[in-house]
Amino acid sequence: MRRGTRGVGSDPARRRGTSLGIAAVTTSSPVPADRDDFFSGTGSAISLAVTTGMTGVDGALMRAAPRLRAVASLGVGFDSTDVVTARELGVAVSTTPDVLTDCVADLGAGMVIDIVRGISAADRFVRRGKWAQSAMPLAHDMRGRRVGIVGLGRIGRAVAQRLVAFSVEVAYHNRHEVPGAGHGTAGERLRQVS
Repeated sequence: MRRGTRGVGSDPARRRGTSLGIAAVTTSSPVPADRDDFFSGTGSAISLAVTTGMTGVDGALMRAAPRLRAVASLGVGFDSTDVVTARELGVAVSTTPDVLTDCVADLGAGMVIDIVRGISAADRFVRRGKWAQSAMPLAHDMRGRRVGIVGLGRIGRAVAQRLVAFSVEVAYHNRHEVPGAGHGTAGERLRQVS
């Protein structure tokens, strides 16, 4: 095999996997330079593709692996995977929902706090040396602010929960009312806006 790939026949983990009906082929780059060559030699042994939302699996790759039964994408989306071809070929496509919900919600809530409190603006003010010439304008308080969230899915709800902890009034817009969004302490501040 060429550099960047592990030979299907020489990998002991792959040999063990074949007794379970699993063929493992690994590559160190998302798309090997000799992709057609690579799949002409190994495509018939591949039954599972593990990828990321950025790399995905296109239709040509699926067709080059006739035993492919599933594509597992690490991450939330599968925009880079050809789901139309997957459906046509009977290949299941899965993602890992919730794996990034908290991380994205932390960043989203952090950005709101940054904007209201002026944290990065204050950082730029100090780094530019402006503190020696004038005072930094005072920032605003989070308490009592009103924030709107468009789409109250997993991430939207997680952002709302974080902001409610800062006594922020959170309103949301969704295609339909979200069951359970109006309960408990968070629900007192969480209301639907049409």
